[in-house]
Amino acid sequence: MSTRRGPKAPLAWSGREPRFGVRPLDASIRPARLDDEDFLVALSTRVFRAYTRDAAGAMRRMLGCRTSTISVAEHNETRIGFVVVDVQALGRDYGPLKRPKVAHLDAIAVRPNMSSQGVGHKLVAHAEGVARARGAVSMSLLTADTNTGAQRLFLDAGFQVLAPFDDVYADGQRALSMFKAL
Repeated sequence: MSTRRGPKAPLAWSGREPRFGVRPLDASIRPARLDDEDFLVALSTRVFRAYTRDAAGAMRRMLGCRTSTISVAEHNETRIGFVVVDVQALGRDYGPLKRPKVAHLDAIAVRPNMSSQGVGHKLVAHAEGVARARGAVSMSLLTADTNTGAQRLFLDAGFQVLAPFDDVYADGQRALSMFKAL
């Protein structure tokens, strides 16, 4: 049995935007502290397990890297994500630039239950700010070609795909090299 209904009444606003217009979560970003190590290692292990066999070891190496800056995103004093940016000077001049500094986004992760709330976008913007403040003229990164969510995040932030590289991640997964001028 079907019932005929009149014109649809406008839906009452629920206070939530549709997914394509999600309001960014009110997250703050701060430099990583010594007491963040367990969080950084645990989130790395959870988020990157499909891409590396030793995510914990990779994070510990990043923690010990003198040229890297690690930042942590928080919401209501709860750690929800992080970003790692490495900045180094090229060992040579590049065109008119005298030994320019270049940045590499080594890692970015958000707790899976906090995804699609703008935290990744905030972390990428923060990473770019860190890189610029340290004098970098460009930023590069690698992401798995199967990680379409990360690809969307980086493309939205203005990164361009440079080239694919075979057999970079666990189980022979391919990586995409991405780049952005700062």
